Amino acid sequence: MGKGNGGEATLRTTPVIARRGDAAPQSYDPLQWLKREYDGAERALAFPFEQPKAIPSWRRRLRKELGDALGFPLYRPVPLAPKLLSTEPGNGFVRRCYELETLPGLKTVVFVILPAEMTGPVPGLVCCSGHTSSVNELVGLACDGSDRELFTGYQHDFALQAAREGFVAAAHEQIAWGRRQAFRHLQKTPGVHGCWQIAMDAIQLGMSLPGLRAFEAIRVGDLLRTLPEVITRRIAVAGISSGGNVCLFAGAMDKRFSAVVTSGYFCTFRDSIVAQHHCMDHYVPGLGRIAEMCDVAALVAPNTFMSETGTEDGGFPVQAVRQSFADLKRAYEMMGVGDRCNLHVFRGDHHWEGVRVWPWLRKMMAA
Repeated sequence: MGKGNGGEATLRTTPVIARRGDAAPQSYDPLQWLKREYDGAERALAFPFEQPKAIPSWRRRLRKELGDALGFPLYRPVPLAPKLLSTEPGNGFVRRCYELETLPGLKTVVFVILPAEMTGPVPGLVCCSGHTSSVNELVGLACDGSDRELFTGYQHDFALQAAREGFVAAAHEQIAWGRRQAFRHLQKTPGVHGCWQIAMDAIQLGMSLPGLRAFEAIRVGDLLRTLPEVITRRIAVAGISSGGNVCLFAGAMDKRFSAVVTSGYFCTFRDSIVAQHHCMDHYVPGLGRIAEMCDVAALVAPNTFMSETGTEDGGFPVQAVRQSFADLKRAYEMMGVGDRCNLHVFRGDHHWEGVRVWPWLRKMMAA
């Protein structure tokens, strides 16, 4: 057997399992290869900046392709039949709890938070949590259902904030969290993230976890439209972190949402979920060859889009946020609605800030 050249000898003697921190040859690194593929991939339905007359057809095509990637053709709606479970007074709000069937045989819990004093219908807001122990983190409840200190944690009870700001808020338990974890799987594989098996099984069926969650957010919006306390044509959707991808996709797919607000999420796919480790609930099969995040957000137009982000949010780097927003703002301006697109960068880390969100949202929802 020949000795081969020096390079081959080096490869033969390289340990199969490298020590942490060791650098593999770039040509052996599949993750770097995938990132190069991503950078070189043509976005088939990027916003047509050079062809303004093509915008209407672009919107139709991207919405269809996005819906297919999310799995929307496979999600069968069921008749809307929310079941009221409880009503409780709070400090400046009233908290109702509903059970809602979102897909055939699949249910969730929805908390509807109303301002304590109302003189007539007000705008509604669907609130999508980020990674969490439970939706309870948005509505002032501890994990055991008891009351707790308000406005804590990175999500700051933003559904309660919404009610205090004059909205009727709806916050539901999203798939894979809280009451809707894959309990049997987690018992068998302790330490595995709750999203993992659900996301993988969804992909195997041609669905996606972001798609399922976005579809459910749309159904929660439908629940709000049945309430006499809500102005049915003034319903927005908001979310933080991975809840941001839920509300972004929901707002892109359903034009009835009059506004979309993301917190700690809007960026570029390339510089966030492709550049570093994120939960699998962020990933949509094939989307990298279809569009970037700003293209998806442009589908929200002519409705309002707002994003807030912290300067120290490492998961969604602020420089890439500004770059993506500049492209989105340009797209909104080309569609004649540049004033309906806004970004607030605050000093801080990954959390719901809300300081600029509420006045902006009230203003735009009143327009």
